[in-house]
Amino acid sequence: MIPASSLSRQKRRLLLAVGGTALIAALRLGPSALVVYAAILAYVGAVLVLRLLPARRRLIEVATLGSLATAPFPVATELWIALSALFATALWHLLYGSWGERARLRFTLVSVRRAVAPLPADAVWQRLVPGSSHPDDYWTGTLLDFDADPDDPLTLYARFTTPEGLFTEATFTFLAAAPPESAIFEIDSETVPDEEEVALALRLEEVDHFRTQIDSRMTRANLPLRLAASHWFDDALGDDWTGLAQTTARRRRWSVERIVGQPTEGVEAMPGAAAGPGEARPPQEARPGTLVAPVLAPSPTRQARESRVQPIRNDRMKGIPDPDDFEEPFDIMKLMEDVRAS
Repeated sequence: MIPASSLSRQKRRLLLAVGGTALIAALRLGPSALVVYAAILAYVGAVLVLRLLPARRRLIEVATLGSLATAPFPVATELWIALSALFATALWHLLYGSWGERARLRFTLVSVRRAVAPLPADAVWQRLVPGSSHPDDYWTGTLLDFDADPDDPLTLYARFTTPEGLFTEATFTFLAAAPPESAIFEIDSETVPDEEEVALALRLEEVDHFRTQIDSRMTRANLPLRLAASHWFDDALGDDWTGLAQTTARRRRWSVERIVGQPTEGVEAMPGAAAGPGEARPPQEARPGTLVAPVLAPSPTRQARESRVQPIRNDRMKGIPDPDDFEEPFDIMKLMEDVRAS
């Protein structure tokens, strides 16, 4: 079941259901009060599907678009219903069919977000970076427990609870971290299809003692058409920080990523990922009217601390003992100090 608080993320689906149904009613019945009633019924029906049958939510856009495509046809109602079902079935196979897996075309979605949280940077770090504090502190409120990989402590295994009372597992692989300022990690979970590549870059900057600016960049790469369409309609990528921070700017960019078999831009090309300790990061070009994208580039107020706070790379994490208690916080800051000392 999708919580009521998450329905706002389904606004594209709801708007399509309401607007599409109103247009269908106007085309089939003419302008009348029935158009308003049809739109209200469409909204109620879509909400019920989202709340009670979330796994079937894709039927909303498929049924609406299929019916809308055939609404102008001057045919009897019975024939129109049959044509709508036929068009909806074809659209389902076009958007969500298995043919997209065999196609060589892939898409990339990059979501850049800026938000402000009414907390100091240390507290925001503990809520956004899994394993840096007690599981109860994680911003989603669904982190059950976690443990580090025995051979690589910056690979973290976590379990999250689900609305159904079950749990799902996820793996976080840290590529770079400089607590409490910046981190880059990849995410692999049971809810993410095997072919999808997910990475998140974070930069935290204290505006004052009680406010922290969060710059994030989430990349979802290697998306076939069905996943690209699903993400566009869902509009829920996991970088909204609901309940923790207020979004002040957001920019999303879709692109054709590659033809399967050719190299693609990965996490290493994300801001701050390619520079090693002490290396200057290349400047980022700001586009007019968009959010500047250097998610992990050091701010002027931090450059004085550059020699003291350096990103720690995953290839330097070998041989660190694994914390063996699920209930105790995974102290990533202490881990960084141990690595520097060694």
